Amino acid sequence: MARVPLPTPTSPLGMANLALCLLLEMAALAALAAGPLLALDGLAAWALAIVLPAAGATAWGTFGVPGDGSRGKAPVAVPGPVRLALEAALFTGACAALVWGGARVLAVALAAATLVHYAAWPARLAWLMRGR
Repeated sequence: MARVPLPTPTSPLGMANLALCLLLEMAALAALAAGPLLALDGLAAWALAIVLPAAGATAWGTFGVPGDGSRGKAPVAVPGPVRLALEAALFTGACAALVWGGARVLAVALAAATLVHYAAWPARLAWLMRGR
């Protein structure tokens, strides 16, 4: 059975949620870099500040669900629950990096904004959980 593509929200609220999604993705990558820089000194801090966001961005762009209207075509197709787990791991890792670096308020803000984003798009969550 062919999978019905998830439409990209075109309402003003839907477009605002897509903009929030982009900002959250960029904030998560920045947090993955900031955590080591805040927590460590020297070469290890800089190495992790480069490697962690690079790995996160690579995973984010590589694995996707066919027909996901919130993003373009990804090189590696994965089922919806796998993609959702990847997103959860990256956002959780970003928050953990901020906590590790002592930026607890920023970690809570990132977590809260992420929850708002997912709460505002329940159709995508349900679609991802149905798998393929």
